[in-house]
Amino acid sequence: MKLRYYIFDWWQQRLSRQIILPTAFTTMVFLAALGFVAFRVGQNTIEEQVNVRNLEVSRLIAGDVNRFFQITLDITRLQESQLLDQTKPAEQVRAMQALRRVFPGTYTKLRLLDREGNLILSMQDSNEPRQTFDVDRYDPPRPIPLEPSVMRGLESNRITVSQADFRPITNWPYITVTLPLATPLARTGGALVSEIDLRTFWSRVDSLDIEGSEAFIIDSRGIILAHPDRQRVGKMIDTTNISPVFQGFEGNTTYERDGEEYIVAFSPISSVVDWAVLVEQRSSVAFAPVRTTALVAITATILSALCVAAIVSSLVRMSLRPVEELSEISSRIASSGDLSDESLARTREIVAHGGATEIGTLAMSFDSMVGSLQTAQEDLLQWNEQLEHRVEERTAELHTVLDIARLSGASLRQADVMQTLLQQIERLVEYDSAVILLLDSTGTALDFFAAADLVQQQPRATRIAVDRYPLNVLVLERKAPVLVRDTRLEPLWRDTGDYALSWLGAPLVVQDHAIGVIALLKQEANFYTHEHANLLTALASHVAVMLAHARLYEDSVQRVERELREAEQIQQHLFPQPPQISGLQVAAYFRPARETTGDFYEFISNVDPYKNGNVIAQNGALSAYATLDLGPSEMVVVLGDVSGKSLPAALLMAMARTAIRSAARAMPHHMEGVMELSNATLVGELPKGSFVAATYALFDRDELVLNLINAAQPTPLLLREGGVQELEGSGSHLPLGIIYNPVYQSQRIPLQVGDTIIFYTDGLVEAHSQQRELLGFERLTAAIEQAYAATNGQTAQHMLDHLLAVVADWTGTAPQSDDIAIVVVQIVPETLIHTSPHHPTRAALPAVAMQ
Repeated sequence: MKLRYYIFDWWQQRLSRQIILPTAFTTMVFLAALGFVAFRVGQNTIEEQVNVRNLEVSRLIAGDVNRFFQITLDITRLQESQLLDQTKPAEQVRAMQALRRVFPGTYTKLRLLDREGNLILSMQDSNEPRQTFDVDRYDPPRPIPLEPSVMRGLESNRITVSQADFRPITNWPYITVTLPLATPLARTGGALVSEIDLRTFWSRVDSLDIEGSEAFIIDSRGIILAHPDRQRVGKMIDTTNISPVFQGFEGNTTYERDGEEYIVAFSPISSVVDWAVLVEQRSSVAFAPVRTTALVAITATILSALCVAAIVSSLVRMSLRPVEELSEISSRIASSGDLSDESLARTREIVAHGGATEIGTLAMSFDSMVGSLQTAQEDLLQWNEQLEHRVEERTAELHTVLDIARLSGASLRQADVMQTLLQQIERLVEYDSAVILLLDSTGTALDFFAAADLVQQQPRATRIAVDRYPLNVLVLERKAPVLVRDTRLEPLWRDTGDYALSWLGAPLVVQDHAIGVIALLKQEANFYTHEHANLLTALASHVAVMLAHARLYEDSVQRVERELREAEQIQQHLFPQPPQISGLQVAAYFRPARETTGDFYEFISNVDPYKNGNVIAQNGALSAYATLDLGPSEMVVVLGDVSGKSLPAALLMAMARTAIRSAARAMPHHMEGVMELSNATLVGELPKGSFVAATYALFDRDELVLNLINAAQPTPLLLREGGVQELEGSGSHLPLGIIYNPVYQSQRIPLQVGDTIIFYTDGLVEAHSQQRELLGFERLTAAIEQAYAATNGQTAQHMLDHLLAVVADWTGTAPQSDDIAIVVVQIVPETLIHTSPHHPTRAALPAVAMQ
């Protein structure tokens, strides 16, 4: 502790020390910071280069593996026709031998299975010379135990790949690939099951030649399948830091292993397997050049700082020597109080030596400063007393002004704060009576907006003519304050009485227009001064701005609310009633998250929904709902969702609905053409970043067929005999308005009586509870199955009501986050049609919840 005080005192004793030490320290800090920035820039640059290089290597290896699997599967498919022809066993044998010869080091075992999983042919390496094989054919096919991945391939008719496994003795990795050879609709079928030796990938990871780097391949479990160090094959690593690779993402990360940090690049292998390629490099090796450079920079920084400190020290000492001498003289004079001290002689020497420089001027001023110091101190004490008094007064005024300004901005409702403002003004400018008057819309009358009478407490009239009091007219015309010191001497004063009054009025001015007056009255002559007038004018400016903002706010709120109500009413008329078609029951529902919605649905048929379900005569006048190409048992359902909410989404919805409806009415059966024409109309018209998700469904009741195209909408659900299936659709699933010329493909789905199809937008599954938990697809599926069990598949409307009740129970009082639209179509006997007139609006959901 004593040492610290000693150093501090030593530092304070000399001005030169106070300049030299901070200068040297600042220089060292600057140079150190500059070196650190250079080091970090170099380190970041090398790290970026290492990451880019390692990521490129991982991409190359991942691409090789993906191409290997693609080529393997393509060549295997070339043998499909011969392998399927079970009447020609010799050709099947030759086909499998040819496949084995193409990849002599890859396939270690081949098996041909029929559709039931029985073994037809098997082939594996023999003990004979190279490219000779043992082939066994089983007639009839022999049942054998199957691996889980093979069973999944036979059941799903899709290519399946097993998890990697390792041979017992050699620890060589391999996988089992099941390739279905025909679709379930074909007369014959089966699968080709092959064991693929993964050692072929070892040469790929061995080819990496980067100091301190290793490349290896892992599966989704984190098990190493290929590694330059064969001892690590089959080991498991922690995949926490690289988990995005198994969702199909590539990137870079860092982690520690065995007490050492590694820089890692990863790329996915996603052709038929869920693997990843990792390239890791030790950080110590990657950043070795940067550390060498940093050591040199630190040495140079220290030497530079020492040189700068020596130079600055010499210059400062030379410059401050006269100042230090003058400081010593002033200290002796201050301690002795004797201005005749011999030190004054030394002061004159400094003046003679310094001449007209700053030091010489300082020395000359020293003598006169001492003589006038006492007089200046006395004057300063007097001024301090006056200043303290004025500061107290101005501080009180400032607090009042701040309170008034805060009240002015606290509310945009005029009547909420005016009366309180008058009470605050009384703290600044005393009055016995005060009013705030505002011009009406005609400019011929003044309204009493607020009033305060502290003496008589009498009510006032609510409105007076402008010319009733000429002083108010004078304030409005001048747009400046008017001060009357004694009303008995003012000819414009209109009130009678011989008692003395002081009156002060200030205008309320907004954009150079006077909109009213603040007037104060004091029952004492000569009470108000110009200072009061200036203060009241400043306060009036706050009040005027607040009143102007409040008026604009109230007008704009009323206009926006009126326009939103009109838009909501107009949009409700855009949603059509379902057509009445024999054998089809249709129920529909929509509810916007705000005033208007971006979701929509449309029904297109040859039946006029407003003419009791009658088919429109082909030779008669066609209504706006007629479509000549549709038969009386056909109906088109369109469900759409425009990105965004409220009015912007409503405008885009109207445009998207018109485009799809126009194309559908022109060619309802050409579903691909309807979607492509609608996309061509929207892609150039929608704002950037906007799109339209849509589902186009064509029902044929006579044929019991549903043709479906789904463009990015949630998958429609098929309820059949209590079970729920997803109708994925085929072809492109891109939304409308994103790219030019997308290709859409319709899917033909057979139906049967009793089927129920539910179309819905994403607002249904994204409805969240009060705990912000989404409803989700699983709860929606369970709700549909429960509705079927509860209603025994009664009507489409019962199904819709049950779903709405589930949503209302789930959300509770939580606000709706997205628009909702639902269409339910049920296939019923042809004697039944949709009879429910229910056409929900935005108020339907709470009503269902109450039921």
